Amino acid sequence: MIPEARRYPYFDIRFQTPQISPTILSEALPLLETILAGLVFLLGISLPIHLLYRFHPPGWPWHALAVLAALGIGFAPGTDLLNTVPGTFLYGFAVGFLGIWGLGGLAGFHRRDATRKTG
Repeated sequence: MIPEARRYPYFDIRFQTPQISPTILSEALPLLETILAGLVFLLGISLPIHLLYRFHPPGWPWHALAVLAALGIGFAPGTDLLNTVPGTFLYGFAVGFLGIWGLGGLAGFHRRDATRKTG
């Protein structure tokens, strides 16, 4: 009995799949990490601004503590978590969120009442 591949040699066409996935991943990952870093930065800045606008800022000591915590996290020596990409995003989000939340509350970010007239 002749094997199937030898009986019909013209129909035994095997295409090699190109190995492009490592190239695509090595070129796309830095761009995707940059986009993700921008989105985390936008969320870390816009979320406290929205919360300060939506809910009036509570007492100033909490905002002063938030600024001190942001400075403490920002100036703390690096850990093993900071050497990873998710850890860097987490540190950046925490410093950005606490810094904007603290400074925005201390600056007196308030909504303007509709009954108040300007001028």
